[in-house]
Amino acid sequence: MNAVRKELNLRDLGNIPTRTGRKIKEGLFYRSSGLNKFNEQDLEIVKAMGLKKIIDLRSKEERMKSPDPDLGVPIIYFDSYRAKYMDDINFGFDGMLRKGKEGLHQQELRVKYYENMPFGNPYLKKAMELIQEDNVPFLFHCASGKDRTGVMAIVILGLFEVEQEKMIEDYLLTNLYRKSIIDQAFSERASLLQEYPELKGPLLETFGVKSEMGLAIISSILNRYGGFDQYYEQEFGIDAELRKTLIERYTEK
Repeated sequence: MNAVRKELNLRDLGNIPTRTGRKIKEGLFYRSSGLNKFNEQDLEIVKAMGLKKIIDLRSKEERMKSPDPDLGVPIIYFDSYRAKYMDDINFGFDGMLRKGKEGLHQQELRVKYYENMPFGNPYLKKAMELIQEDNVPFLFHCASGKDRTGVMAIVILGLFEVEQEKMIEDYLLTNLYRKSIIDQAFSERASLLQEYPELKGPLLETFGVKSEMGLAIISSILNRYGGFDQYYEQEFGIDAELRKTLIERYTEK
């Protein structure tokens, strides 16, 4: 995957260690930005992965505007799914960089949005089904491969008992992969940030990710269920015995 342009945010969840000293096997779970951004050379590398499924986390409007290229791989999406708070948030540049009380209100809504993403989410349920069915490898993506994709990555990593610290490390890798994009965004808005330094956080959130969001996702699971065991059993029907089987199947020493 080194030949793929880094800003595409394509990476394998393989080799991430678990709390028991094992690691996730390579070549099974991939995350990325929208495949519509991939050029022919990039797509040839994706084709060589032998994907069985692609999960497109974008909205119907996003997909219609910028559809995935046809790679001969079934694409999973749910047109009817609207995450809680989604329709109350302006994810456009104007909305993300609002100032004052309205800006704070939008930030609060975004936190609530990501805190609710792990629950009643058909995309996450489908990913868990694919894992149980051994229907891998699969790739999941949204537009930039950072927020919605980051939620799914955290849930997959948690299934295999990856430590919270390692979940956040993977979440924050987006800032390394998209560094050139983030640096350009900050450079172009240097005068704005000098006048309104409080916009640095929202600007980073627009083009990259903030650890606070990743931590909010994890905390929401623990606050609602008290632990990951209860979360996987209640949300996806994966009890302790099945989870142990999946860990044995998809991780190695």
